[in-house]
Amino acid sequence: MAMRPPRLLECLSEELVLALDGASSDVRQMVEALVSENAVARLLGLDAVGDVVLRHGELQPRAVEALPFLLGLATSPRYPLASALLGRLAGVLAAVDDPPRSASGEPPADPVARRAHALFEAHAGKLLRVARSSRDPESCRVAARMVSHFPRLDAEILPVFVALLSGARDADGRAPLLEGLARVRH
Repeated sequence: MAMRPPRLLECLSEELVLALDGASSDVRQMVEALVSENAVARLLGLDAVGDVVLRHGELQPRAVEALPFLLGLATSPRYPLASALLGRLAGVLAAVDDPPRSASGEPPADPVARRAHALFEAHAGKLLRVARSSRDPESCRVAARMVSHFPRLDAEILPVFVALLSGARDADGRAPLLEGLARVRH
């Protein structure tokens, strides 16, 4: 195994750290930048998510390869940029799952989008944990909205939406939560 940044070992499972050695160079560089000790490098890593995963609303070829690492970081309680990464991943999920499966009942037609959706669904439990326990209100909101794409978790996410809505101070804070609640109640 190649020398890895210490934060990588703190934020990802051992299995993902080992899998990173087999990843393509652009995915590996993006993940290593995301966990860099250098703040500028971390921000560049966040920008790279758009190039590697979703560019101009289009799912990129390396998306499925990168998503396990990105979801692992975004749901890690030790990753300091989890909220920002969750925001980018919410955009990816929206592009992959539009309209939401709960509304259409159809899997994505594109095989890459179908695999990406399956990866998000596999991490739905971790996203639910973030929605329930994160101390960052934005992480809670974004994770809750992402969980609302998976009907099997409706009963578990409903109390989180109610709690988040009762604490939302402005329309900008309430609107996406109401959208997620509507999906859950659909």
